[in-house]
Amino acid sequence: SKTHKVEPEKEKVSVIVFSKNRTWQLSEYLRTLYKYLGETIDLEVSVIYKADSLFRPSYSALRSLYSTVNFIEEEDFGKDLVAALKYGSSEFCLFGVDDVLFYRDFDLRNALNILHIDSYAAGYSLRLNPNITHCHPANSRFDIPQLNPTASFGLMWNWYMSYANGDWGYPWEVSASLYEKNNIFKMLSDILEHHGPKGIGHPNRLEAGGASIVSVMWRNKMFAYCPIKSVCSTITVNRVQDVYPNTIYEEKSPEYLEELFWTNKEYDEEYYKNKVFNSIHIGDFVLKD
Repeated sequence: SKTHKVEPEKEKVSVIVFSKNRTWQLSEYLRTLYKYLGETIDLEVSVIYKADSLFRPSYSALRSLYSTVNFIEEEDFGKDLVAALKYGSSEFCLFGVDDVLFYRDFDLRNALNILHIDSYAAGYSLRLNPNITHCHPANSRFDIPQLNPTASFGLMWNWYMSYANGDWGYPWEVSASLYEKNNIFKMLSDILEHHGPKGIGHPNRLEAGGASIVSVMWRNKMFAYCPIKSVCSTITVNRVQDVYPNTIYEEKSPEYLEELFWTNKEYDEEYYKNKVFNSIHIGDFVLKD
């Protein structure tokens, strides 16, 4: 009798993406997430989203395109976040925001492995790499801390003790970092204790609230990790929240971006992969012909 090869079950990781009035950008996030990170691992993706009337038809169309994605229309952000964290079986969660673009293959298993091994690890940042020396929101330059190679796990640095500044001293963030879910739940509890429900009432407040206490709460998790080469960038061409006045590059109108969804336009990932960026947030807006 013939023997059938049984494929080993892929490891799983949760992904939680925050989105508001950015259907096309979210569709590009999902497309490139699966393309560059989804080959070697099962992605259990949840999207927490808000959509004004202009965007409701396109979000509905996107939901039908990604039937395996857990779309949660936001009602109470804190409760929706906890529900998304409990969705799926993975012990780990990658946070995401809809204006992030992936453009280089990355094996998430390596990131999971080091977080399994290193109990002193805060998390694994996909948005950092050795070229990042400029903070766009603050319009300031910063030095890179000492980065230590770690076999196949990428680069490690001590964010707590190395006086890392700028984005290198910011281990809690919600745009492209991987954390153990137990650490996320603990952080949510700590944010609630220090800032009340408002502290986890919005993605920007979730990030700011955690960042304000992370140096105390995670002082025993002083190491962080990142890839050797850039994996993604945040293409900052529109602002959809009014909690923080984050700076953007040349603005694209909601109507223009919405039209890109209905005409099936895509970013040119080869352009981004072949260019060196010194900032996490970029203004380069390049589409495929």
